[in-house]
Amino acid sequence: MATISMAEIGQRLKEARERKSLTIDQARKQTRIHSNVLIALEDGKCDDILNPTYAKSFLKKYSIYLGLDSKEVLNQYSSLHPEDYCPNLNIMEKKGPKSSPDISKFIYAIGPAILIIALVVLSVFLLSKTVTYLKKHRPPKAPGVKIAQAAATAKRSVKKKSSTLQPSVPKNVPFDLVLKVKQPVLVGLKKDGILIFKRVMPKGTVESVRANDYISIYVAKAEAIELVLNGQGLNIPAKGIIKDLEITRKGIRIR
Repeated sequence: MATISMAEIGQRLKEARERKSLTIDQARKQTRIHSNVLIALEDGKCDDILNPTYAKSFLKKYSIYLGLDSKEVLNQYSSLHPEDYCPNLNIMEKKGPKSSPDISKFIYAIGPAILIIALVVLSVFLLSKTVTYLKKHRPPKAPGVKIAQAAATAKRSVKKKSSTLQPSVPKNVPFDLVLKVKQPVLVGLKKDGILIFKRVMPKGTVESVRANDYISIYVAKAEAIELVLNGQGLNIPAKGIIKDLEITRKGIRIR
């Protein structure tokens, strides 16, 4: 059976809506799905603005609303996004040669003893190597303390940098954020606890916002946006969905 295309899935949704004499705006109000998302679903272009997880969620909700078989719609969509197949390891095990009963009993009998002996030998070997190394590389006491303190400080510094994105956030003045959209994507933005917007933003859109204490960003595809804070670009290490990129006086974090 030929695989159905996204355009055919979208056409089926559109025809179902038109049979019910519903407009996109009516469907938006009743489903609470953004009109841009509904249009993308009917045009077969939902993958341009949503990742597959969100696309499946909206397809299920919209098909149920239109009275379609949601399971069938999702199966058709999934056929266009096949997952990696994981072979059944049990099958491979069945094909292998069977062990002789006598050999198996012997292995089970001596197995624990061999394991204990191996662990003892390994422990003695590692202990001797450790003692030899410490004798050859024993540092003076005072420098040793300084080295340990420096290592601990460096470790804390690396840990702090790994959880906070650059650049740093100013402490005493408002901070300005510029959001540039490189491809259509669903974005939500809050500042100082107030929701500014949550919508599908087309390619080329540029939004600027100034906050005193707090900015929170949701984005369905991290690679679809570019962020500039106080004139300095933010390097976003994540891909795919970012549920909360938080900019506060304490720093910039992805939660």
